[in-house]
Amino acid sequence: AAIYAAAQSTLSTGLNSVATSWTLDIQSVITKDMSMEKQTKIAKFISLGVGVVAIVVSIVMANGEIKSAYEWFNSFMGLVLGVLAGIFVLGVFSKNATNIGAYVGFILSAMVVISLKYNHPEVTSWSYSIITIVTSFIVGNIVSYLYIKVKNVSVNKEETIHPKDIA
Repeated sequence: AAIYAAAQSTLSTGLNSVATSWTLDIQSVITKDMSMEKQTKIAKFISLGVGVVAIVVSIVMANGEIKSAYEWFNSFMGLVLGVLAGIFVLGVFSKNATNIGAYVGFILSAMVVISLKYNHPEVTSWSYSIITIVTSFIVGNIVSYLYIKVKNVSVNKEETIHPKDIA
């Protein structure tokens, strides 16, 4: 019973976090001046949707040829979060990062890791995160540099965090 209670608590916390993040961080930007009732209604639908997706994924995993849920989860996180972490690293450690560079870095690193997953299965899934972080950082810097040179635009240095600025 204790294990069931712990699992239930983890699931409800996850659903609540996703619904709250969506409602406050995304939906409130899309729809300005939204009432609390509307936010609550949206959060309930998001929780329901995420719950249904979780059930479908669990059925697929139970009936699929997945040997380890832990390894599958880490592979999935490497595919998804590695790309986002790469863009984060680009924004934090590059003085010249632009939104165009971030978009291209995001898309290209996602394409690289998906290509690795399906065309080169010998590359371990444990390396996906580092590959996507490095790819998005390098590509984002190159594209940002070229964009600045070609378009002759300047980057607002006051909005950029850089290690030299912190000290």
